[in-house]
Amino acid sequence: MANHLHWYINGTAGAKDGTEVDVKNILNLGAINTFSLMTGSGTSTGGYYPPVIMPLYFRCESGFEISEGTLKIGFRDMNNGNFIGALGNRYSYDQCAPLMFKTIQEINTALLRDYIGISRMDNGNALTITEENKITDVNSAVILIFLIHDATKIGSAFPMDLINFSFTETAVTA
Repeated sequence: MANHLHWYINGTAGAKDGTEVDVKNILNLGAINTFSLMTGSGTSTGGYYPPVIMPLYFRCESGFEISEGTLKIGFRDMNNGNFIGALGNRYSYDQCAPLMFKTIQEINTALLRDYIGISRMDNGNALTITEENKITDVNSAVILIFLIHDATKIGSAFPMDLINFSFTETAVTA
């Protein structure tokens, strides 16, 4: 079966825009203009550079949708203290699954909470895709968060295998 799901950066939640990324490759953090400036300066606060926040969008081709699946995003490098994940549903690191957003307002509300949770892949911490939060032909967003302690160990790329998305897509009938 063909895959009708596409991934984008530089888009807008709820819209049909963005720059498509190849899921077989890596996301280039150099595209985030502040990443190289922050990590290149050698200046960090409390052992971490300022967090880098990057929306990643999922969108199906017209006529298709995903209303069943699981999405896991996350990584914590135990030796270097680098955290990579998505804005999550809990403050507790051990129980945090990614959140998905359909509108800019939903994203803004989540970013203004008193806490920021960062998802992780293990312990079954997955976002379940259902009919209520299905992915359609407009952008659904996850907010990637990078907390970098040792920039020399992460380089300028985000390995896409830190995202595990299993799903079943269906054709939409009129």
